[in-house]
Amino acid sequence: MPRSPQRAPRPKEKENAATNDTLPPPAPVQGTSASNPPPPPSEPAKRYTLRSTAPKRSVVPASSQPPHKPRNQKAAQRKPATSPQPLETPQDSNPVNDPAQLAPTTPTNNTPNRQANNLKPVEPTPPTKKAAAMLSFVQNQPQQEVRRAEAREELSGHIVGPMPPKDFLDEFLPAKNLRKSNNPPKIKADVFKKMSKVSTELPMYEEWIKALEPYCGKNIVQVDSHAHVAFDQDGHKFGPDITTYYDVPEDDRPEKCTLTQADMLLEFKFHTSDDPFDDDSDNFERATEGGKKTLGQITVYATAQLARQFRTHVFSILVFPKYARLLRWDRSGVVVTGKIDLLNTKVIPEFFLRLQRATPRFRGVDGTVRPANLTPEQDQEVRAALGAESDTVLLEMTVSGRKFITADSVFFGASSPLGRATRCFRAYDLKKKKSHILKDSWRIYTRSRKPEHKIYDKLRRKKVPHIPKVEIGGDLDPSGRTHQTITQNYDREPWSKAKNRLRTFRHYRIVLQRLHGHLSSCRNIKDVVIAVRDAAEAEALAAEDALVVHRDVSYANIMVNYDENGNVEGFLIDWDMCKELDVDYGDADCTPERTGTWYFIAARLIAWGINPMPVQSRIDDVESLFHVLIYLASHFTDHGLNNNHILGGFVNNYFRTVAIQDGRSCGGQGKMTFFRASGAGIVENIKNVRLRGLIKALIPPLATRYALQDIRDSDDENGNPIQIFLDFPQEHYDNAKLLDDPKWFAKTLTMYINKAGWEKNGELVPQTVPAGPAMQASNTLSLATSAISHQDPSLAILEKRLAQKRKGDQAEVAQETVATPGTRGEPSKKRRKVNTKRR
Repeated sequence: MPRSPQRAPRPKEKENAATNDTLPPPAPVQGTSASNPPPPPSEPAKRYTLRSTAPKRSVVPASSQPPHKPRNQKAAQRKPATSPQPLETPQDSNPVNDPAQLAPTTPTNNTPNRQANNLKPVEPTPPTKKAAAMLSFVQNQPQQEVRRAEAREELSGHIVGPMPPKDFLDEFLPAKNLRKSNNPPKIKADVFKKMSKVSTELPMYEEWIKALEPYCGKNIVQVDSHAHVAFDQDGHKFGPDITTYYDVPEDDRPEKCTLTQADMLLEFKFHTSDDPFDDDSDNFERATEGGKKTLGQITVYATAQLARQFRTHVFSILVFPKYARLLRWDRSGVVVTGKIDLLNTKVIPEFFLRLQRATPRFRGVDGTVRPANLTPEQDQEVRAALGAESDTVLLEMTVSGRKFITADSVFFGASSPLGRATRCFRAYDLKKKKSHILKDSWRIYTRSRKPEHKIYDKLRRKKVPHIPKVEIGGDLDPSGRTHQTITQNYDREPWSKAKNRLRTFRHYRIVLQRLHGHLSSCRNIKDVVIAVRDAAEAEALAAEDALVVHRDVSYANIMVNYDENGNVEGFLIDWDMCKELDVDYGDADCTPERTGTWYFIAARLIAWGINPMPVQSRIDDVESLFHVLIYLASHFTDHGLNNNHILGGFVNNYFRTVAIQDGRSCGGQGKMTFFRASGAGIVENIKNVRLRGLIKALIPPLATRYALQDIRDSDDENGNPIQIFLDFPQEHYDNAKLLDDPKWFAKTLTMYINKAGWEKNGELVPQTVPAGPAMQASNTLSLATSAISHQDPSLAILEKRLAQKRKGDQAEVAQETVATPGTRGEPSKKRRKVNTKRR
């Protein structure tokens, strides 16, 4: 079976790298707030009031896990090696600050592809805040307990069970599809009798291996690996209790857990209180502390195995002294059996008998990837073209019938057990003698969603610039019989206690033109701005001419290329989560309402108290482009904020703040504070005068989106708490009209690009940003974010009021109020007082 090469940290690397286990309290972003707003306008007669009737809500604080305490100080200073650097990224770039390895993000909730009864309807998808979307940005090496807690939260809601054990065998390892066996051993009734009598967990390993040895045959080998350290796809240590290997030569059998070769990872628990599942409860997921830890643990194991190998699914086993559970994992979720009585049933021995006779397809092996069979001349040619070292494993990967030779993945696996699991590879076409980038992922499959290569075709027909050329793309199995998830097929079975309908994912590959690298590989700040401008042009024309909204604009999805003359061009990539505005997705075949990468998603899409859910628009992508500029300014330019407290505080406030409200990740107040304070906190400190001027010019139109609900807590004449809705300044009308121009953002960047003065302080200067977890938001918000409208302001309403103003019809204007969408217009006053209890 082809496997990715294992990468384990070397001892010296672990000793020399230090982790930042604790993050100093962040410095708050300076600026105005609801309690300290800017002074009222001096000419109220020329301003009109916008108000919202949305009630002010209290904030549900984020749940947080206690920090993991290392056993000793030396352990606290160890740091596993980071995963491989992306293609052609400069060697002097800081991997902590350079998220080029970030796999494109994916939503975490579920999209229905069929009707189901007694199941919770699919809710709009929140922006991804799982490990695959945040690890490269949020923290360098999360502690073990934190990582397990994250994995558990990601998996929650994607567990289907308790499946009857016999059904599990017949569905996933059907006897009719197994290789024939001449002399299958007879299963004894007391196979696990000795193991059931042990008094601690440690003896269970040996007894389990001895009991199942007759049923493993020559193909399966079980190894006690609990005392050995293995490393997952992110370099984090872990150690499954038993590791099984399939069809490994006797002289090459590992004595510990080797993820690139492992066939199954088994976890043992002595106490039943550590069982994460409850067959008798309406909620199959148990809420006990021990159960939560176990669920996080086995989820991390499955994630690591899927990331380090080429698999469609994996099996695992959770073992207790007197019962066990079988699990099957794929990108849609996990199917778990009910308790399997080890003393009175023969399910486990039967499972191993079937597994040893199963074909690679049923064991989850991806047959479209195999070791490359090259002549010495071809091997030399491929390595020279891909820049691959002599010890780099070369693989042959199939895409729509064509074969490509690939080197190590750019994005080395995915840090989540669910979703698209995007991995990119340097690829070479031996026949055409061309280098490419091969993207391997599991796309969300619905009847109306087009695969990414067809989106690129549509953009090409509409002559959208600055998008990569497509060589070829397609599903690995268009019929969906093999390379497609099946966990979702069981969420409505009579025995299932799943409360959500799960998504269907289909294995997909696309081959694109090879690009130089990410934005951090640019030569200077001006080239970075040019690349972002090009991406902005692609975004604008795609929405305007092709009616396609990208919905995941981020640092990782903007790449650059240099031509033979040294001119840079930016490319907007990763269109597989886009939304076509001219396609009716339907209720049962809907696309996620909002997606994106947490660092760069528009603030209003993740704000507090939004009901109904926001509809993601083109202007949200424009705001994401602005957040990319702020990320680059704070992480890769000279701004003088070298103090960890100051820079770390700004990054935490702007990018990382998150809390949970009604089971949904919320945040964005740091971004809104930034807009309201006109960039206070970092803009004035940017040394490059052109970049500083550009950012200051972009802020006012985008700030208009969050100035519409500017309110102040105050007291009336009797001392009762009230909220005062401040007047809507005249200039906000003009700024709102700028947002309506699809080309405004790109034109503004072009205007500044053409100015002189980029050379001074124009080099990229990677900054050391303190690593730290996503911040828990404070209960005391500095903004009245609960009043944000669920849609953008209606420019038609604004223009109507302006027309009335030009005609001098001041009397009519005074009697009307510009209302945010979803609210009723009411007579306006210069200051609208609303009695409300302060919460």
